[in-house]
Amino acid sequence: MPSAYSFNGRVALVTGGGSGIGRAACQLLARDGARVVVTDSNLKGAEETLQLIPGSGHHLALQMDVTQKDAVKAVIAVVREKLGAPPSLLVNSAGIASLQPFVEVKEDHLNAIIDVNLKGIFLVTQAVTKALLEKKQETEGETGAVVNIASICGKKGLKYASHYSASKGAVISLTKTCAAELAGEGIRVNCVLPGLTVTPLTQAESSEEDVKSYETRNPLGRLARPEEVAEVVVFLLSGRSSYMVGACVEVTGGTGILGSVMSLHDFNGRVALVTGGGSGIGRATCFQLAKSGARVVVTDISLMAAQRTLRLMPGSGRHLALQMDVTQLPAVEGVIAAAREQLGEPPSLLVNSAGITGGAACHLMDEEAFDSVIDVNLKGTFLVSQAFTRALLEEPSIGNCRGTIVNVSSIEGKAGPPGHCHYTASKGGVNTLTKTCAAELAKMGVRVNAVLPGAINTPLNARLTPEDRKSVNAKIPLGRFGRAEEVAEVVVFLLSWRSSYMTGACVEVTGGLWM
Repeated sequence: MPSAYSFNGRVALVTGGGSGIGRAACQLLARDGARVVVTDSNLKGAEETLQLIPGSGHHLALQMDVTQKDAVKAVIAVVREKLGAPPSLLVNSAGIASLQPFVEVKEDHLNAIIDVNLKGIFLVTQAVTKALLEKKQETEGETGAVVNIASICGKKGLKYASHYSASKGAVISLTKTCAAELAGEGIRVNCVLPGLTVTPLTQAESSEEDVKSYETRNPLGRLARPEEVAEVVVFLLSGRSSYMVGACVEVTGGTGILGSVMSLHDFNGRVALVTGGGSGIGRATCFQLAKSGARVVVTDISLMAAQRTLRLMPGSGRHLALQMDVTQLPAVEGVIAAAREQLGEPPSLLVNSAGITGGAACHLMDEEAFDSVIDVNLKGTFLVSQAFTRALLEEPSIGNCRGTIVNVSSIEGKAGPPGHCHYTASKGGVNTLTKTCAAELAKMGVRVNAVLPGAINTPLNARLTPEDRKSVNAKIPLGRFGRAEEVAEVVVFLLSWRSSYMTGACVEVTGGLWM
């Protein structure tokens, strides 16, 4: 499997590394250049993982009980002694589960699950953070990253798993609190929320009937593979997710919303259509897609802006720049027909980035201003996605080539701040549209996800005064506006095979704002 990121010898500590998602995370981290400390309560499991990862002589396998503070401290001391540095990457994957009716859960079962799933994450994260901050004082430090393995059960709940679901819900809240506190210290904290995944834990606790029922209800029609969850974990540890803090990323195959291996940098000539490609996040996404091997159709309401993006892209002769008004269905269909005619096939990758905003209190806003924002941001996303999907499903030559859609929404569609209700309403609609389309299109081989950017340096935010920017910065745990490129990295990840078990997810890229 090709290397996707370069961790350049950084030390990564993985709890629960003896099996399942933890083992898969160890394998991918080693693949991508980290020195991995595989820990597990079962030393034999940790040692088996060590034998499976490349360059095993560069890594360690250690027994660790995450519920025992002294044991955790001892492991970190050993790591520092043998590898010369404390961990700067942490994956909290240790976890246990059991299925029991709420009224039958005994106190000792509750305590055991809370201790491993929640307290263990607290103790390990605290110990790693302390060691990392001590090193930072000595050397002016290295940025750290923590990824906690929670569960979709922590957000949705699960019948007969009250104690497990409660522990995972607590992990989600702990993630957000730690993210807010540690961002200023250069440590990012995020979590993943897997659905049912093929792991020893699932095999022990789920009957064959349970699994079949889940597969029937899951839009992708199957359980996740551990490596699919691990790909998201490694992405969140990497610099490519540099503006993600306090995010809880669902890796569920779409549950709860009712191969060949290519390089991360190789979409192998697939056609990608980007709306709003003339500036901001859309332009940055065009650049990333072109670098990653896609043939890009840059569209914008301003043809001049689209052409400017085209001239700046690598291999500009392979791409197209077209004018498109996303609010007009004939214009949208015309662009897709032109892409098919000139590039030989319709787009199989779509980024809906076109958007406008404006400012006025709800009671003072005129109807025309409301209509224009809804038409571009929400209706435009609907029209382009519909035309894209129809063309993709009608094309026999790429019947086996799955399509992927990423909608550029906004954290404001979730948080609803005052001042531009039409914009927040439009983005809230995009979030819900994303989930509905994901549920409908998954069985047709089309995945649909969204990104929810926070305050980003784009033309849409150019109107902010220095005082406004200072006020916003004060609310962001990372203390700064994001770069369009940082959002584009997440968009391209969601378009790639590395997010193959993500559909219906709304991924926050906010620096921790309103998490």
